[in-house]
Amino acid sequence: MKEMFFSKRARIVIVMMLTLSFLGSTVTTPHLIPSARANVAPSSRWVPAGPMEDKLQLSIFTDQTAEFTCLQQTPPCVDLTDSPLTPAIVPLLTGNPNYLVTSPVAEHGYYELEFNLANNYWGVSMNFGNDPSHATCVSNPATSACAGLNIRQGIAHLLDKNVFVSNDPTIAGRSIAIDNPVPSDNGGLPGALPCGWDILFPQSGSNCVVGAPGGTAYHLAASTGTCGPSSCNFPGMQDLISPDSCAAAAHFIDAGLATGTVGYGAGAPSSSTCALAGRSAQLTGIAPTVSINPVGLFARVDDPARYNMGNAYAGEICALFTGAFLSNCSPYLTTTPGVSTSFPGYTTPTSGVSTNWWIYTASFRDVYPFDRSLLTYNSRFVSGTPTDSPPCLGPVPSSSASDYMYNCLPAFDTASTQMESAPCLSAPGDPVPGQMAPAFANCPSTTQLTAVSAGYQSEDILGMEATTIPSFTTRDQYAYLSGWTGVNNGAGTGPPDYFSFLNAWNSAPAVSGTLRLGFAQTARNLNPFLTTTPADQLIVQEIFDTLLQTNPYSPTQSFGWLASFHSAIGPQPRDPTGTKQDILVNLRPNIYWHDGVPVTANDVKFSILGYLQTGGRNAQLLSGVIDVTILDKSDLLVNLNNTGIFAPGNVGSVPIVPQHVWASATATPCTTKGTASCTVNPAFLAPSFDPVANHVLIGSGPYECRDLSTMVVGGGCSSTGTQSPPSGGSITLQRFGFGFSGTDIAHSYVHDSAKYELWQWADQNANGIVDRSDANSIVACFNQPIGTPGCAHWQAPAASTSCVASAGSCNSGSLSFPPGGNGVVTSTQVSELSAVCGSPWTAPLPYGSLTNVQPFPVTLFEGGVQYAGGSGAPPASPPIIGCTPNVLNFTGVTVATNLGLTVTATSVSGWATMFASDQGTSTILSYRNYTIPTITFSSFGSGAVRFLFHIPVRPYNLSEEVVVPQTGSVSLSLTRDLDININGQIDIVDFTFAAFRFDSMIGDPLYDPRADFGAFGSVNIIDIGIISFYFDALEFY
Repeated sequence: MKEMFFSKRARIVIVMMLTLSFLGSTVTTPHLIPSARANVAPSSRWVPAGPMEDKLQLSIFTDQTAEFTCLQQTPPCVDLTDSPLTPAIVPLLTGNPNYLVTSPVAEHGYYELEFNLANNYWGVSMNFGNDPSHATCVSNPATSACAGLNIRQGIAHLLDKNVFVSNDPTIAGRSIAIDNPVPSDNGGLPGALPCGWDILFPQSGSNCVVGAPGGTAYHLAASTGTCGPSSCNFPGMQDLISPDSCAAAAHFIDAGLATGTVGYGAGAPSSSTCALAGRSAQLTGIAPTVSINPVGLFARVDDPARYNMGNAYAGEICALFTGAFLSNCSPYLTTTPGVSTSFPGYTTPTSGVSTNWWIYTASFRDVYPFDRSLLTYNSRFVSGTPTDSPPCLGPVPSSSASDYMYNCLPAFDTASTQMESAPCLSAPGDPVPGQMAPAFANCPSTTQLTAVSAGYQSEDILGMEATTIPSFTTRDQYAYLSGWTGVNNGAGTGPPDYFSFLNAWNSAPAVSGTLRLGFAQTARNLNPFLTTTPADQLIVQEIFDTLLQTNPYSPTQSFGWLASFHSAIGPQPRDPTGTKQDILVNLRPNIYWHDGVPVTANDVKFSILGYLQTGGRNAQLLSGVIDVTILDKSDLLVNLNNTGIFAPGNVGSVPIVPQHVWASATATPCTTKGTASCTVNPAFLAPSFDPVANHVLIGSGPYECRDLSTMVVGGGCSSTGTQSPPSGGSITLQRFGFGFSGTDIAHSYVHDSAKYELWQWADQNANGIVDRSDANSIVACFNQPIGTPGCAHWQAPAASTSCVASAGSCNSGSLSFPPGGNGVVTSTQVSELSAVCGSPWTAPLPYGSLTNVQPFPVTLFEGGVQYAGGSGAPPASPPIIGCTPNVLNFTGVTVATNLGLTVTATSVSGWATMFASDQGTSTILSYRNYTIPTITFSSFGSGAVRFLFHIPVRPYNLSEEVVVPQTGSVSLSLTRDLDININGQIDIVDFTFAAFRFDSMIGDPLYDPRADFGAFGSVNIIDIGIISFYFDALEFY
């Protein structure tokens, strides 16, 4: 999505990285301040918890220039900007002790010139980018069928990208030219060899290799900087006597726009003949259809580099038609400066096609790895209507389609789909930089291309067709006010990163408890199904959480966030037709929406199907999803039609939205695709619908949109009460849990600071997971006197709390009731540990493996509340009991269970964790945490307590039966699920179901495998004995 922000959270782990050597000259200006007193921002370590400020205030500006002015005024009116610094500002702030300036980071984004391929250009239809084969246009370039291609390739010659990036004052020294629509730091994809793309002027030379330097494509000679008798208005522009202007004129003539050039006469000139004395590339014999079919160029004025680039191209186009380097030359070209909210292309028609724009100065943000950008041009992500199909493949009409350019090339669709479906990233034989001709490879033991090989072919097709003109990518620096800690200089993003907004804290901020972030543009649409711009996505990601998250310093490290556990597994027996891979997801316990409703697997299914229904930007990330299978309230399978390596990370990146707010039918859970419960309310999908004004902006993320006057959640959080306040306005988000104790389950964020301190305390052995070893240790200290050896850790709080009044609010509940111990270990402390037992905070990655993460102990904050971690001491000796799980096998399933039980003379309570895996392949099938409430021995009238664990597997769920005697060993067994009616207890309904089928066997009409608890092939006396023994027992889910 152009100038669109693809959430980087939860990218799939990629084991190959591309080392980027960043090129570009440095601009010097006479007023630079020496950097002897340089205030370079420290390399902040991050922590997967927060937010640490009470509020996130987003201040709206007209553009980044106004944003930078605000940052530098006295006193500054923002703490941090969302825009990188221009080269001229960097030394000014580096030499000022009031600011911290980050080190440069290569942006995971790029800038380009886009074409609306559904439109008419000077009387030539672009035909959705479909031209004859490249070979046909090479052999017969003047055929009318190649006219659209000639126009695009001609425009591609008009700017010397290397001169532009080296000399434009807003990006000089921090940018490099590119020829392919991916960032230079993209996860391992080399650039396609560009020298054979031009149908009129093929190139040769040392740069004609795989991974060629940017700016090689459609480039014949360096810009001289002169445009006629004067200097060019913008760097990189080509004079009318330059070889590239001549080449552009030749392309325009072959497109039928004109018959010749000044001084040359009729026919298309060569790249040099129009540069002779008295000649130029100015067109003559302009066709009558040109002036009656004018073209528009939309130049983004809120980003100076894009504005300059747009005006440079406009001046060159006007010079070809008129001889004058102007931005506007009616009736040929009109240039419109504007901001993101006024660009008409982002709203795509749900009937017909968009014809209200032609050329656009676009950009990508946060597109790592490379599939995130390339797949955007796949025609499956066009707004599908009868007008564009064929050749476009959009399955649904969408008002926010990511391929709003109508790039509909069948060959590219095939190649990019192969890239997305590739089961591996790379293999020997892939294209590598420096090759004179590319080679391609399949994934091992398959006939499928690797992602790199298919990605290269995708790049090559786009380059030959010139359906977009990639221009440059940047290396960014940011500044923020001194005094702030926890501001992460994220890889590819810099400080405007998800975890910066969770970790940032100041002991005395300018506005109490508030991080003030500058926005160079307002939000356009905060509907999570229709977001388009970086501003939209930045806000949405703070309100709506995702299944996975990504280390801000290492985009190859993704881990569970809403998901406690996730795994790509093979197809299951009851999957929908066409399933080739499932993603198994287990949700964390105790996740709540901002309005206090629990988050369930049904919400995840609703969200995923909703994105596919609406066809917006997130539909691209879910391109292989067939359906979602609900296993229970916390477990689900995402059914995929491919085994692509990118799929788990992409699925894990989409914001999860509450079904009870956004669905057409909110009262019943989303279980079946196509029903009203699994369909987004159509009223919410109107382009004019405002989720802030309608109070439906309710998520489960770290910040909430809450009316600070009425305290109503879901809306009223902007200065205008709408989603797009104008320049001078603001949007203020409040920490989820503000006013409540940090350990409050239903009213605070699942990853907040207090809960993280509690988790650290519970992980007493500091191995990154609260495991049986930790549980055994605390149980050994249960009710033991203060000072008992080995119990000091559990008898002390998880963190010492104090109030830093200058920082923000100090909630009395958080101060008075710190998490963790408070003297003698009671059931309260055991329950606190049980709530997080078996839960790694960053599964499947061990906490200590995360790049640049804060080591234990960690001091965290909630506004003015300080949690100083690590007040407890480690035990004097290791736990006596080991943590080897109990392992059982049944019908091809292996179940490993860790139990932590507190057994008294009268009752049993505790916790358990369970992993179920395929006995043959070891593939994880499900994972659960269970909390066992207090169950008395008297409930069973015997000397043993009985209960069961529900184990979701296919084709039949299992029960693990547990018998806990007052004395002696605990026994465990496995059967098919005894709780047939799924109500949490083995009751008369379950017993009757089995008894009715007694003595039946496979083949009998009466036989039902669900009553065959022992999987004998018949319902026999043993089955009836099993369900009788556990009658009235509870089954925990």
